Amino acid sequence: KMLIGEQPQFVGFPLPGIRTSGFYSPQVFNVCNNELPGEGNATVVYMQDDAWSGVAEDHLKLWTINVDWENTAQSTISAAVEVPTIPFISVFDGGSFSNRPQPGGPDIDVLQATVMNQAQFRRFADYNSVVFNFVVDTDGSGGELAGVRWFEMRQPSDSEPWVIYQEGTYVSPYNNKDAFGASMAMDSDGNIGMGYTTVSSTERIAIYYTGRYAGDPLGEMTIDETLIGQSTSSNPSNRLADYTHLTVDPSDNKTFWYIAEYFKSGRKDVVGAFKIASDLTNDVGVLTIDSPVDGDLTDEEIVTVTLMNYGEAGQRDIPVFFRVDEGEFVYEVFNDTLPPATTAQYTFIAKAAMGAVGQTYQLTSGTALAPDIDRTNDTIVRSVTDLYDIDMGVSAIISPVSGSDLTASEVVT
Repeated sequence: KMLIGEQPQFVGFPLPGIRTSGFYSPQVFNVCNNELPGEGNATVVYMQDDAWSGVAEDHLKLWTINVDWENTAQSTISAAVEVPTIPFISVFDGGSFSNRPQPGGPDIDVLQATVMNQAQFRRFADYNSVVFNFVVDTDGSGGELAGVRWFEMRQPSDSEPWVIYQEGTYVSPYNNKDAFGASMAMDSDGNIGMGYTTVSSTERIAIYYTGRYAGDPLGEMTIDETLIGQSTSSNPSNRLADYTHLTVDPSDNKTFWYIAEYFKSGRKDVVGAFKIASDLTNDVGVLTIDSPVDGDLTDEEIVTVTLMNYGEAGQRDIPVFFRVDEGEFVYEVFNDTLPPATTAQYTFIAKAAMGAVGQTYQLTSGTALAPDIDRTNDTIVRSVTDLYDIDMGVSAIISPVSGSDLTASEVVT
């Protein structure tokens, strides 16, 4: 209305039954494309932590709002609907805004008690979906390690109750980094992308993304942590990126765009674009080598891999292979159907000889589908070691780290 010179209106509501830790930030479901939901019943979501006063168990609260723009006094908000969740811990440092360490600067605020920007709604042919997240403490030992609790909720049709379809807790998989400040969305194929921030006492603030294919096991982000931008200096403040944002490009409904904040010659915005969905008809590959793993190996090791159909067409009778080091290729056939954007495990009939104690083997596995358009994702290699019975050593020097403020009494960890 403001753009066309008309009088704008604003309607606000208290959220009935909400419990907070003091600071709080709910989200209204945001429509990420032109497929609008049915009229009315705009939904608000917020988490409720059993560490807060008045909350008996961890859950989500949902409210629905109906605004009468002709007579705003008749606008309504519903009572809260409670949806139980897997237990979580969302409190850091008693609720303070100084939480997780960085090299050479104040502790960073991980934005606790906040449903992160945005709760993204998408309509599909036979259901509605929304994805959102908030930061949680994933360290069960009494310390702190920030991770991301994320949700996909579904609604069978407009005005039906929302239920949790899947939820998971994402922890940065490398170097014990805190992960927080996430933003997520879903593409037109149902794949989920999620951007986030990391930091640790030894690694500066960095921006990464992960994600999952629609057919992946529920509750798991299966796409490896991938760097968008790395800070070269520390944050002089505890505040960071209020707030990051990930959205889907309307031109193809597949490309994710993510904007966040890092430090490179000062405070800067960084933008990354990535795509999970394929534009190719025929495209399969080995996603992971699941076994064998490092351990007491033999010359009769079972080889199990996970296949991924990256393409838009279902596939069947997929040739698969493995080999150990520079040995002979072993070919077999995956005879089941692998629908688009799904995974399936395959266990080879042939066994791998890997029984030399102390030796590290290079295990290669891949697919050889004749019409495959993209060969770059067909094959992966994994190092597997037949471990000694007794073998110990120092794996990393954690501290001190390089800097200009070292002393004569540095703690070595």
